[in-house]
Amino acid sequence: MFSDLNRYAIKPTKSINILFNSREESSVIAKAVIETADVFKGLVEKEKTTISNRAKALFTLSAICTATTELLRDSKKSTDKKIELAVDFWNQIGVHIPEWNMVKEGSKRSSDVRKESICSLSITLVAIGTAGRALIAANPDNWKEHLLALDQIDWRKTNPTWNNLVFVNGKVAANRSTQHAMSSYIEKKLLQG
Repeated sequence: MFSDLNRYAIKPTKSINILFNSREESSVIAKAVIETADVFKGLVEKEKTTISNRAKALFTLSAICTATTELLRDSKKSTDKKIELAVDFWNQIGVHIPEWNMVKEGSKRSSDVRKESICSLSITLVAIGTAGRALIAANPDNWKEHLLALDQIDWRKTNPTWNNLVFVNGKVAANRSTQHAMSSYIEKKLLQG
């Protein structure tokens, strides 16, 4: 049995690792966020790192974990306070991204949002988390007011802004340089807002 398990072992997905990890703070926080933040309830694929076309899910657990880790990086708060901040942050973000609300309310299918928009992509969530960290550091008392700037962002894939920022040769380029560019773009919007 030991030999078979090791010889034919299948590496679990990042989302499954997070789901069953109770030791790492980032996993504990991510699981608490998806269970507590209203914006994510019922919309998270907890086991896979991709979402099938027919799934109701809009986000993956691994994307939320990575984005929330970026949001809370450098934070010295207790785990409970980090969870509280992350839940508040993501719920506030949800107010300013209409596509998320349409799926939540049932007025739009998640598959249509994923097909037409970049607002639920992993690269977008991580960029929002990274920009959120900078926003909260610069404006600890009134960061929520700056989120109004998100209302001005056109998340549709047809928006030319995303060419060479998120899309390279017509495909999403999920690498460090595009992640950094996307984070800088959103951070600039939020800090100006």
